[in-house]
Amino acid sequence: MSALTVNTYPLTKLRKMRPKSVLLVLLGTLIFMLPAFYNGFPLVFSDTGMYIMSGMELYVPADRPITYGLLLRLWSFLGLWGVVIFQSLCLAYALWRVCVHLLNSSADRFYPIVCVFLASTGSAAWYSSQLMPDVFSAVLFLCVFLTLNSKRFGANDIPVLALMWLSALVHYSHVLLLISLCLITVLWYFLSKRRAFQTTTILALVSVTILASMSLALLNLQLDGRFGWSKGGHVFLMGRLIDTGIAQKYLDDNCQNEDLIWCQYTSELPTNSRTFLWDPESPLADLGGWGGSKEANMQLIKGVITDPGSWFPLLGYGIQGTLSQLTQNDVGSGLMTDWYSKPGSPPYDHIKAHFPGQMNPYLQSRQNGNLWDQDLNLTAFNITNYILIVASVFILLFLRLGFWWKHLSSTLRLAINVLIAGIVVNAAITGGLANVYDRLQARVSWLIVFAAIMALLELRQLIRLSKAAAD
Repeated sequence: MSALTVNTYPLTKLRKMRPKSVLLVLLGTLIFMLPAFYNGFPLVFSDTGMYIMSGMELYVPADRPITYGLLLRLWSFLGLWGVVIFQSLCLAYALWRVCVHLLNSSADRFYPIVCVFLASTGSAAWYSSQLMPDVFSAVLFLCVFLTLNSKRFGANDIPVLALMWLSALVHYSHVLLLISLCLITVLWYFLSKRRAFQTTTILALVSVTILASMSLALLNLQLDGRFGWSKGGHVFLMGRLIDTGIAQKYLDDNCQNEDLIWCQYTSELPTNSRTFLWDPESPLADLGGWGGSKEANMQLIKGVITDPGSWFPLLGYGIQGTLSQLTQNDVGSGLMTDWYSKPGSPPYDHIKAHFPGQMNPYLQSRQNGNLWDQDLNLTAFNITNYILIVASVFILLFLRLGFWWKHLSSTLRLAINVLIAGIVVNAAITGGLANVYDRLQARVSWLIVFAAIMALLELRQLIRLSKAAAD
């Protein structure tokens, strides 16, 4: 039995979207906004206030790019719903393009079903409905697959490349994700016995990666007077060293022999990164905050990295953080708190300052307890989500290790490989370099369920063809 050739979709058919396809993408957009409709207002997170302030006041934060804030500002003519509409549209469009590549003529029939299933059982819609850049992590991975699966480049590929570029710009971790996937792809290209991709696709991926990296640096130069990325990367790395205990151990072992600035604060060093980063009593504030603490932090980070005795602990904690992050998939993490309804919380203060006309709908959302004391309870939803993720892992393992893998189309195999690589790289970057937190993994974990759905649909077609051939 040969792999299905029907899944190699003629790219010429994609160059102009048919009216039916446009309607399907718009339907997908509405489906991925369902949690916001259910909440009565776009979902907010503690960081939402900073994004609103950065965009509306053209302020470049120390720990994140201004890009998502600018995106929010651009769509603010529709209020705070504008950016939710836009990012749900981006997700719906990227998924539609992937479904066309994988399902061919069946895409129109299955696409709405897939959207409804993903929105009602997983985290996809909860991130597209949230005033946060996290939804673009998954969009980035989908665009990487679409780029690598392209046989020849034309006008049809420009929206995908542009969306990949934008997805990388909205968060520093996304640039690292794109760089990592680009490096993996280039290595795969040169080490494989047969060229796995077209040379043009590799060049396109590398070009977008370089362009995204340079765009962030130039944007910071234009708005903040400095050429470079995050001013706070050293703070996150320091926080990770605190979480693992490596920072405390290094200070205990070396303060007698080295003149380290942090040696003055050995007894005050927090036990976790959350306290270190956000507690006003943290010694970070005494050292000058995110900007002023760079010398002290880099001094310690450099010492740890150059110390051979720290290499194995660093590797061990990196692996541990990656594996732990892969299991952190609670949907709604950080969304359910009464803090957001009170003055002093960043979402409350900055929505009131910049979108005062939307304060009443904001305060009457389920997230803030609304007028009937209804709230967001995702306990049952998360149970379903975990069951589906585990089931999807077993389905993909069964296919990968069994008889059927070699009979799946090369397009589907590429999609599965890219999406799984993205999920693992996301866990490694966030869990290994920053902190282990559900929000950072749940933003992409739904992709494994999507990959399993696509595999089951193709497997169904293979079995049907097999039975027809037997008859």
